[in-house]
Amino acid sequence: MYRMTAIALLIILAAPGAWAELQILDEPLWVFPGQIFRIALGQPAGSGALAVEHPANVEMFDRWDQDERQRFYFRALEPGETPISFAGAGGELTITVPVIPWSSVYEAREYSGIALPRLWPVGADLDAPKFGRTIYSDAEVERMRTEGGEPGALAQRWAAMSDEQVWSIIPGPAIPRTCLMVLGSREPDAAVGKGCPVCGMAIYEGRSGFYPWVFDPEHPWKVKCPECQTLFPSNDWHEGDMHSGPFPDDGWGCEPLEPIAGKSGEPWRWPFIAYYHQTEAYMRAFTPGIMQSAEAYVRTGDAAYAHKCGVALARFAQSHLDMSLNLNHRKLVNRDGVYRGPVGAPIRDRFNRVGSSFSYIQPNWDTPRMEEAMRAYDLVFDAISEDEELVAFVRAQYHPEIETPADLHRFLQAGIIRTCAQYGIDNATARNWPMQERMVATMALGLGQPQSMELVDHLLNGWPGLRYSLTNQYLKDGGGHETGGYNRIQVRYMAGLADIFSRIERMMPDLYQPPKFISLTGDPKFRQIFDFHLNTSLIGRVTDETGDAGAPSTDLASPRQGKPLTQQDFAEAFAWTGVERFAQAAWGPGGAVPGAISDPQVAAEIERIGREQGWQVDLESDVLDGYGHAILRSGEGDRQRALWVRYGVAVQHLHNDMLTMGLAALGRNPLPELGYPVGWTYAGAWEKNWGAHYGTHITGVSPGAYPIGSVQTFASDAPAQYARARSEVPGDEPRAFRERAIVLVDIDAHDAYAVSIERVFGGEEHTHSFHGPSGPATVTGANLHPQGGGTVAGPDVPWRDISARPSGDAALVCLAFMPDPMVGEVSGPFEASFELEGQEGVFLHTTHLAPDDSRLWTSACTAPGGRSPYRATWCVMQRSGEAPLASQFATIIEPSDGERRVLSVTELAVEGGGEDTFASMALRIETAGFTDTLVIQPSGGATCSVEGGLSTDGEFALWRERDGAMITAKLVRGTALHRGETGISLARAEYTGTIESFDPQARTIRVRMDGAVEQRLTAEVPGGEGTLVDAQFSGMSDAGASALVGRFVHISNEGGNRATQRIMAAEAVEGGLLLTLQYDPRVAEGPVEEIADGALTSGATFKLNRYGYYDGKTLANEDASASWRIAGIEGNVKPLIDTAHEGEVSAEVLRSAFTDRDGDGIAGMVLYDYGPGDTITIPCQASVSRR
Repeated sequence: MYRMTAIALLIILAAPGAWAELQILDEPLWVFPGQIFRIALGQPAGSGALAVEHPANVEMFDRWDQDERQRFYFRALEPGETPISFAGAGGELTITVPVIPWSSVYEAREYSGIALPRLWPVGADLDAPKFGRTIYSDAEVERMRTEGGEPGALAQRWAAMSDEQVWSIIPGPAIPRTCLMVLGSREPDAAVGKGCPVCGMAIYEGRSGFYPWVFDPEHPWKVKCPECQTLFPSNDWHEGDMHSGPFPDDGWGCEPLEPIAGKSGEPWRWPFIAYYHQTEAYMRAFTPGIMQSAEAYVRTGDAAYAHKCGVALARFAQSHLDMSLNLNHRKLVNRDGVYRGPVGAPIRDRFNRVGSSFSYIQPNWDTPRMEEAMRAYDLVFDAISEDEELVAFVRAQYHPEIETPADLHRFLQAGIIRTCAQYGIDNATARNWPMQERMVATMALGLGQPQSMELVDHLLNGWPGLRYSLTNQYLKDGGGHETGGYNRIQVRYMAGLADIFSRIERMMPDLYQPPKFISLTGDPKFRQIFDFHLNTSLIGRVTDETGDAGAPSTDLASPRQGKPLTQQDFAEAFAWTGVERFAQAAWGPGGAVPGAISDPQVAAEIERIGREQGWQVDLESDVLDGYGHAILRSGEGDRQRALWVRYGVAVQHLHNDMLTMGLAALGRNPLPELGYPVGWTYAGAWEKNWGAHYGTHITGVSPGAYPIGSVQTFASDAPAQYARARSEVPGDEPRAFRERAIVLVDIDAHDAYAVSIERVFGGEEHTHSFHGPSGPATVTGANLHPQGGGTVAGPDVPWRDISARPSGDAALVCLAFMPDPMVGEVSGPFEASFELEGQEGVFLHTTHLAPDDSRLWTSACTAPGGRSPYRATWCVMQRSGEAPLASQFATIIEPSDGERRVLSVTELAVEGGGEDTFASMALRIETAGFTDTLVIQPSGGATCSVEGGLSTDGEFALWRERDGAMITAKLVRGTALHRGETGISLARAEYTGTIESFDPQARTIRVRMDGAVEQRLTAEVPGGEGTLVDAQFSGMSDAGASALVGRFVHISNEGGNRATQRIMAAEAVEGGLLLTLQYDPRVAEGPVEEIADGALTSGATFKLNRYGYYDGKTLANEDASASWRIAGIEGNVKPLIDTAHEGEVSAEVLRSAFTDRDGDGIAGMVLYDYGPGDTITIPCQASVSRR
């Protein structure tokens, strides 16, 4: 602990607020010999310089006199209690700095109730040290030696450097680190307007919004602005100069001598040294060289590489070992401090938090470096044991306690294995799951001792709960709980964990025994995490880039399936599971086995399957009901197309994109999302904002208020496929809601068009946003004129003015990023044609229909925070009226790379239909070969009549005719579609029933059906049924229920459950149906920790407990012999039984049900996607085609 003693007080009887003593602004906790440290003091203005006295075991190498702020810089030379005294007109103060030897780092201490040091196992030493190489097998090392290869660039550079130079690449964790010069969430005015201290926001023009700064190897510890070429900071920090020049940075942030501030007037700070420290020193120059040197040693046999690796490993270990004690040196308290005045000090009131404290840098970048350090140590372990020169060098770095290689190994294992493992146990390095967990597993494998099983036990059965993770961390369709590449992390690192556990099992088979220690690959959900990325593939080239993922590229995409996973990922999945579709994806469009596959049998099987079945897995239209995507697919080869609507919500890296949509066609994404933000300053106001997506905002309803939506209808038979999804805001009636219906219509095998109808209900104002791809745009059919400057937010609102809050709604700030708009009123359909930038002859043509009282703006927009990858045109429609307002916005979309196939779009008059909030809509689509009439109603059941004589009671209908004669008719969720005497009829529009029982392991539900179940399709066509070339319908007949296979069942209940699953098998049974569904129905599971009346508490956290994911699900015991519907989850761990449905359920009843029924020593609970009492709905559809 530190001690602080006031020697004397000088009472200042001056202006109000003057201090009566010196104020400590920054001081260390513990200091080790060799470290530099800072003491910063505050005093009344005009007090002058302070005199300083200190003992000889520290040296003061600089000071910074700023009158009110006094900073002093020291280097510790020897251990000992170190009283440092300050005296002057502002007061007198002595601070005793504990300078302790490195040998005492292992001694038990305490800070704010936290046991220190944070070394696993806390309060004890290892039972036995690492004894040799345990991560790499002899075969793997021999393969590396045989392959040989050129050492990495850093390894070669280090070989020419002195040990002292390698050691000094980083200054150690006493100096802050950050990866961002601008971090708006921690800065005054959210850092809006903060650019370069000299040239301002010009630094971002045409450059990265995150990392525009550059490094010059001729100027170490300097950061250069690429625009004005100024080097920052102005002082030579690495030479011991802490404050010279106009832009000094003492390591804790630059404070320009002439303050630069935003609107509030609070000055900004620039963390130049912290930025260099993390990015250039630690991430680029230091940590990569560790593994490069280790591999160079193995591949070349040159012990000089092992020696340099050992030097860097010792520096790495020392740095992390320091942070096992000095919590004030961990990344987060330093990072958040450098952006704030008065001196950028670490945030003291957060020193007492080990969870999410981070390590040297943020965990998503540091945990892989910890793993690499462990792997490198494993490779050079034997060489270090024989390197007396290395022992002598480390001893000379203020480590007299290191006299032998064994001493050095103890030191390395403390700083690498023990510190890093404890980071994970403390949840200090949680960021992108499960990177922290794999890091801890790597430490267990690296130690290679029986005590390693304690770490495995922690990971599987402790709070990380990996034995339940495939259910609790992944959505029911196998999707990760984040977006894009972050979900690849979840797959790659879970596969890595499975591999590490299997290696530990082979190493210690007597210890790695079930039921305590399980195999992750034995869970049927393991294959689903790979299946998901195939199932979300679009057109064999792209994927749905939602949330923080991807970029708005419309370039022709290379063939690739399963993005963001790679062929190597699928090859490993095939090796684990033997699933043939994974071998297809591994084979890839290039027709080759990934080179990293060393098992010849696995490689041979991948080649066989790839040659026999091809690289592309055939995918049907699908509903990914965990991730929340409904995808309509058609076409073949290069003419594949896919239309999708999103109704899910991610847990992390999400955008406000409820019910956004996308279209993949022509080998590309012609209707792209904006993807990952170009910078953080404006991300919340632009890229993450609802208005940067495709959808409508209800003024006064937060975009984040929408829970996970649900698919209401899904019908996937060609030539017209239809889906409708909906999300309803919780609250009092009438509830605000939005829903989107999408239609994908094949013109022929070559081309298609798409239709979207968005229905919006609630509030008094609706704002609809649609943007095209990057490139020139032409808008016709709308009477537009220049607004006269400003933005869509208003003619007086400048571009990027995030203080603009139109209508008092913060979510409308996106309108301030739409500059120099054209404006007008909607008076009928208008068209917008977008030429894809750099794609000659490729267009996206759209027709828009909105209520005639809508106002329309168009604006060409670019990314606001840095180099923009697009210049795309937005069409924004806004209308207002009496609450609750109801609006429909329709968009007809045609991608084209030749002559247009759609010649005209006409909205037809409709009479009748249901007495609904929304009117039924009919569209006539003219092509050169036929005319389509599409009828889209809010719901089926009521007959409407369409201009031209067509009538239907379906939710969706297509009538295709040539020369006045019907050639195709399609009916969804209705019983009749006719024009005159021609048409089709169904006996039932849908099936409904109630789940009576379920078998979760078999994925079956037994359903009691409502009413008659036999389905009949009747076609009345000229010439009779002999003229039909195709007739399809869904339903049950005398032949059985096979026509339901491949269709989707929608499951719901009053408790809020909404689920959709594909029917894999269907059997008619007495009184109803026996359905086999696609996905394992487990949505959460864990050990029972506590039981109370009407509630259980789980020992595992239910990560997905957001946005209504578990509402109305079914809680069951281990063998599903007892189950209850739940209302929801309290605190992410406590399922609450729905007493409105189940009545009161006593703790005694629950205790008798929730026992250990499978003999694994754990009484478990499971939440299922559905259960007894839930209602099922199967929409029916039919289509006929005639000659």
